[in-house]
Amino acid sequence: MKPQIIDRSGLFPQSTELEKSVLGAIIVENAKPLADIPFITSETFYSTAHSYIWDAIRYLYMRGDNVDLLTVIQRLDDSKQLESVGGSIYLAGLTQMVGSAAHVVDHAMIVYQKYIEREMLILSKELEKLGLSTEFDISERVSKAGMLVGKLLDLTNVNSRIGTINRIVEQALDEAYQRVENRESGIPIGIPSGLKDLDKLTGGFSKGELTILAARPSMGKTAMMLHFAKAAGEAGHHAVIFSLEMKAVRIVDRLLMSVTNDVDIDSFKHGKLTQNELLELEKAGIHIAELPISIDENSDASIYNIRATAQSLKNKGKCSIIFIDYLGLIKEHGLEGRNREQNIAAISRMAKIMAKELDVPVVLLSQLNRVVE
Repeated sequence: MKPQIIDRSGLFPQSTELEKSVLGAIIVENAKPLADIPFITSETFYSTAHSYIWDAIRYLYMRGDNVDLLTVIQRLDDSKQLESVGGSIYLAGLTQMVGSAAHVVDHAMIVYQKYIEREMLILSKELEKLGLSTEFDISERVSKAGMLVGKLLDLTNVNSRIGTINRIVEQALDEAYQRVENRESGIPIGIPSGLKDLDKLTGGFSKGELTILAARPSMGKTAMMLHFAKAAGEAGHHAVIFSLEMKAVRIVDRLLMSVTNDVDIDSFKHGKLTQNELLELEKAGIHIAELPISIDENSDASIYNIRATAQSLKNKGKCSIIFIDYLGLIKEHGLEGRNREQNIAAISRMAKIMAKELDVPVVLLSQLNRVVE
């Protein structure tokens, strides 16, 4: 029986013969080649049958079971997929077409390249749909397009995402030595918060981490965020503030007030400032203006907009830490049909992914309701 081959996208770049070779080599060598081809997943295969066989191999491998022709056949039989892949005769044929795993990495790379070619064609169709869409405005569509292209670029960066354990250990030790050196030199390990006791507990804001700053309304979340941003800027780190609630000029007002000592906030709001207070305000303005802080006041931003803007600033070396004020105001484009709790969970997850992908700390403000009392 011939295995089932499904063209999942209507696109045809593929090499099923090399897919057979890769699977056959893995079975012959008792799954040893898996360590050398970590970039391969079930989605990589053009043939649905080959995806099923791969899943069976991975299942056995992850359980620590022996991987050979008989165990793979048994696993597929248990999962009711043996007949759809062509039966035991087809599986035996996979092992007979290879003598060893000598070329499995080369063959797997070609299979992976064919997968990327199919994804490129799928992307072109998605970009065409976005170009013709009237559902979102142009900035949202451009942002989505950028994320789609970014995902495709990630697929091509196999070497940057995959590393042998010895190289990763070397990196971990280098970072450990750097932290020791920084501590001895009085340099903060992470990005400082401006609160010494907090930095002692956390080591500052760390790259790739999402921090949720949550409190009830009017409890000082924005003031705390601005304190963190100012401290980061004063330490030479580029802070990016996404203010979905407050205009940029009001953000700067509060930053100015945080620097001045003798200017009364009510006098500031009502224009009742003395000459000395104006001079102090100007000095504060000079200090704030020199800080590496960027403010985006787009109140209609989605997480996609935020990521695209942050990525652009990161590429220019102007994004070391991200602040978002606040979670409840982030637009939910693409999350229609879910309840509010699911949307918040999804946006939080996207923010965490953004922190990891951009390799910067993300501080996300969140508003709690009165139930917390």
